[in-house]
Amino acid sequence: MPYRWMDVSFTAPEGRDESTVVIVDVASPPSWNLTARADELPGGDAAFAAYVAAQKPAEGVAVDQTTERVVAGRKTVIVDQHLRVDRQIMRQQQALVLDGTRVLVVTITYRETAAVHARKAFATVLDTLTWT
Repeated sequence: MPYRWMDVSFTAPEGRDESTVVIVDVASPPSWNLTARADELPGGDAAFAAYVAAQKPAEGVAVDQTTERVVAGRKTVIVDQHLRVDRQIMRQQQALVLDGTRVLVVTITYRETAAVHARKAFATVLDTLTWT
């Protein structure tokens, strides 16, 4: 399958995993990274609350807030969390977007000092999300 990226294209290698998209900030070093993936959810809407409840933070991560909203017309849960690493705080926002029998998981991880820039990037993705 040919990939198109910027002004180049190439044939993807066999045996690749296309289940996750990664986007990285242009700063050097990057101040945030964003990933998107889809998890299967056979029970659909009826199973969404249990799916959300099963998303436990990793050891040392504190959940600051969980909110519900609509993204692209779909039920969504946003989880804000943080982790202290040495003297630095890393933050993460995660959107769990219900899409029928799957959940689109969009996650941005950033240094606290980059919060304004990272939150804007995350909002841009969610505000422009569409299904084709």
